[in-house]
Amino acid sequence: MSTTTKQPSPGGCCNTRNIGPPVMCCGKPSAPFALQIAALSVVAVGFLFSAGAVGTCDFVTRKAMEYADARDIKGGIFSFNIDEDCRTYNDYYVDSPMEVAQAFGILASLFGGLVLVTMVVSLFVGFPRWAWLTLMIVLCCVAPSQLITLSMYGAYFCTDEISGVEDCTPDAGTYLTLIAFCLWITGAILICRLPSMDKAIVNCGGGSCCCCNGSQQCNKYPKNQQHRSAGGTAGVAVRRKKVTTEVVDLSGVRTITTEIVPI
Repeated sequence: MSTTTKQPSPGGCCNTRNIGPPVMCCGKPSAPFALQIAALSVVAVGFLFSAGAVGTCDFVTRKAMEYADARDIKGGIFSFNIDEDCRTYNDYYVDSPMEVAQAFGILASLFGGLVLVTMVVSLFVGFPRWAWLTLMIVLCCVAPSQLITLSMYGAYFCTDEISGVEDCTPDAGTYLTLIAFCLWITGAILICRLPSMDKAIVNCGGGSCCCCNGSQQCNKYPKNQQHRSAGGTAGVAVRRKKVTTEVVDLSGVRTITTEIVPI
């Protein structure tokens, strides 16, 4: 059984507002879905790099001079490394530049983590445009906070004159910080381009639309129904489903087709 109705489209092809983006369109991942997953992935990696930069005790290195009776000294934002053993700084080395690096390092990881959690939630809850812009602004604040941790190079740990040891040079924590900064900026750019989504990507029972080859295609999730077979066999139930397809052509005419097909 099928029914077909035609009526003018209120918004023309690809008018998908209040419908929600599909995961697949024309056999390929839809643009909003791919963009949202890309943004989520970038933010996730950025958070890992940011947390690693703050937690490592190899943020900077003071290398021993050649032929000097000394050894390399590595320092992080919260601890330093001697013989592969991380130890907490004593009050002698904790000065203003180090405290600034500690504070902004925590802020960058904390707010970056909040953005990551929110991005995960967005897979299940549709977000309006202003929500994406808010996340973008947060990341634009997280990125410079991440760079401020480089004030560690002005801390007494790096400026203190130690015989036989060179000045601070970059180590793993510094590189993680720079990569995290780039990822925060990239994540903000991707999030800025996300459209308003009144329905979530992970759609539990709703419908979705997309523009494929100049026509808007809307497929709704079918509801399974049970009907007796056409042959009239008593006691035998045939599972069927109702499929509704909506297509809008280039002239703006919308065609809705409903079919009941066996599963």
